[in-house]
Amino acid sequence: MMTDFKRGIVNARRYKIHQFYQMGNPENVAITPQITLDKHIIKAALDNFLKKSVLIGRIPISLNYYDLEDGEHIYYFDGRCAALVEGLVETHSIAVIGFGFDEDVPFFEFIDCNGNGFSKEGFGRVSPTSVIELFGFDICLD
Repeated sequence: MMTDFKRGIVNARRYKIHQFYQMGNPENVAITPQITLDKHIIKAALDNFLKKSVLIGRIPISLNYYDLEDGEHIYYFDGRCAALVEGLVETHSIAVIGFGFDEDVPFFEFIDCNGNGFSKEGFGRVSPTSVIELFGFDICLD
């Protein structure tokens, strides 16, 4: 099926977070003979993907999510202080805009839907291990 935004036809691909688990585990990013993950190749592949597609992620919220005021920290979900709504862990959607490494620790750069009032002008960083789902949408321009 072709994507046609004018008629409301949109294709989406669903990415399970286990596909990103190796990227989120700093031990796997280290250069070792048995692991072939190269952080520069991972970053280039995701940057290339983001040039033509949009990634929407869903993350679980713990109380430390609100500590991202400076925009410099990487968010990790902490199940010990999960934000609960009617007994369920609260989740939140983010738009992934990039991928990077802080030393050897991988992170997704994102824009928060709460706008400028959140973190550093609405931008933040999250560990790939703290992302529940990723949805990729192709961008089609006429």
